[in-house]
Amino acid sequence: MLNREFVFDRSCMYGSLKAQSDQVDAIDQLNQRFGESVFYMFYNPPTVPVTVRYPVKSKRPVTLVKLGCRVFFSKEVHAVLDTLHKDRSPTLKAIMEGGATSKWRLDEWVSDYLLPCKVGQRFDESMQDDLCMLVERRTGPIGAAIAVSIALPKD
Repeated sequence: MLNREFVFDRSCMYGSLKAQSDQVDAIDQLNQRFGESVFYMFYNPPTVPVTVRYPVKSKRPVTLVKLGCRVFFSKEVHAVLDTLHKDRSPTLKAIMEGGATSKWRLDEWVSDYLLPCKVGQRFDESMQDDLCMLVERRTGPIGAAIAVSIALPKD
């Protein structure tokens, strides 16, 4: 297991994401309750196809990121999942093709949508219980989500 080769291409599957799963239902319920507050972020290599051999013997500088981390509306990801049989996982190709209005690079999503408050929701102290439920009551792959808090200056 110390010497291994990983091949990434557009046929690779996001194996932790399953069609008709409890995770999909939970995200739909959260978005119904809080508005479009939960997005999907998929981790990808900077470019595909790519082959990575372990152990890594030298650094590979990244000069161009054609793919990388991508953020999607949950409704678009769920539409892709709706085309699959129960417990099947989507491919990189299917997710990228299904992201009709999203598939933002992470830095684009943060600067163009999150920081100018075009997505997400502001929470104040009166919503503490809702915020805890949204951020802390997760299990499995969704537990790897990144929560971002941005403190705005007081007026």
